[in-house]
Order: sequence, then structure tokens, then C-alpha cells
Amino acid sequence: MTGFGGDETLGCATSHLRTLLRHRPLTALLQLRGFAAKYGWPRGQMLRQLCDGTSYSRWLNGAADRLTPPPPPDTAPALDWGPTPRLAPWVTPDAADAVRELIRTEAAAARPLGPRGLHDDLVGIRDSARPVRQISRLAARIGLTLSAPYYDDRVLEAALAVRREEKRPPWGYKPLIQEAMRGVVPAQVLGR
Repeated sequence: MTGFGGDETLGCATSHLRTLLRHRPLTALLQLRGFAAKYGWPRGQMLRQLCDGTSYSRWLNGAADRLTPPPPPDTAPALDWGPTPRLAPWVTPDAADAVRELIRTEAAAARPLGPRGLHDDLVGIRDSARPVRQISRLAARIGLTLSAPYYDDRVLEAALAVRREEKRPPWGYKPLIQEAMRGVVPAQVLGR
């Protein structure tokens, strides 16, 4: 039994705050303030991202232009469609051009999996589940059964049904698992 998928299933992308801002502005502002303090988000960058209404296909198309610069600092707000893809510094210019062309070709027809925050969450779950499937196949070759319960359909459905602002508040750590394990796991472990 593994914990693969716990972060992706029990947490959520901070980009959900964009949607929350329209539906529950006070809650969104409190959480934005908390995340800005926690991660050192510059307020100007945070406001620019919040005001950016770029569609997913346009964002993806623009990502083609940002494949080779260094990634943004860890203090950059994370309120967009997801992390911008980056190529390794050793990739040749011809390879980078080929990837740019491929992204631009696909961007025109690309559709998000949901609103900004949900899209980012679902991409994270999908991308983290792929290697677990491969690990499971490798384990099966030597007679081991790998169980990754966070990827179980019912667990995913339950986790995705929880309001995102309750799944990842800036002042707490995995409140879903803490609540599920209350009375099972010692309190000092839950409060780590």
C-alpha cells in the first residue's frame, strides 16, 4: 500500500482562488492574503495573474514562447492554468523549436478539463497517476500487488467533492486527511 496520489488528491491548486474570488470574495481575499504571506507572493504579480482572463488555449499557445527561459522563482504566485512547461537547458534549439511547433499546433484545439483550479487539479492527478501505473506493472512482474488507494475512483470523487478552499487553506496542512485520521493517528502526528 502506498501514499502515491495523496498530495494531488487531498490538496488542490491555488489557482482555484480565481474562481472563488467571483463566488465568495471575502473567503478568497483572506486565503489570497494567507498564501501571499506564506509563500512570499509579490502582490503586483498576484494581482496581474488574478486579472488575466486568458483562455486555456491562448495560455498554452503562449507557453510555447516560455519553454527555454529559467523557471520563475518559488515566490511567484501560482494562479494560472498550471505550471508553464519548461525544457531542460541542454535541449538543442532545433528540439525546442519542434516542441514549440507541436504545442502551437495542439493549442488551437486544446480544451481545459474544467475551470482553472479544477483543471490544474485534474492534470496533477492524471500526471501523477501515470508513473504509479508503471510502478504497479513492474511490481506485478515480481509478484507484488501495489495498492494506491488515493487513486481509487470513490476516493477521488469524494476528495473532488470537497470545496477547494477547505482542502488547502494557507494556514493548515491537509485538513482532509487530518479529519479522516482524527482518533486513529496520534494528535501530535496530525499536527506536524
